[in-house]
Amino acid sequence: MSPMSEALIKKLKKVAKLIDADKGLHFFALVHDEAEPPDRWDVIVSAEKLVPWSTEAIQYIARLLRKELTDREIVQIEQVVPLPRDNELIKSLSEDQHTPPGRIRGLHPMDHFDEAVVIWSAKNASGQPAKV
Repeated sequence: MSPMSEALIKKLKKVAKLIDADKGLHFFALVHDEAEPPDRWDVIVSAEKLVPWSTEAIQYIARLLRKELTDREIVQIEQVVPLPRDNELIKSLSEDQHTPPGRIRGLHPMDHFDEAVVIWSAKNASGQPAKV
């Protein structure tokens, strides 16, 4: 898997700031499932005014990503997953930037993440990415 480029991280920080201004962002990260092909990432988002698991939340975030990212960068996004604030993955990444072992509640039981890039966490709203 190739590392996330600084240019892409900068664009994702911009998307995170837009979501925060509009929806009260709690968490924004990219995670890579070890079973996925290289360079394919899931966008994990939690925000006060986004309904977890909803199509509307997915479409809202996808629109923002399409405005900011190039076609080549968009292809790196496997899916957008709006999660509740208390999701185990969000809690773990917010606290220590490590993916929790075993099954993660609310996600497919076969998901095992081997890398994460935290773009925004309410605990560290500075927008400094943390790599796992």
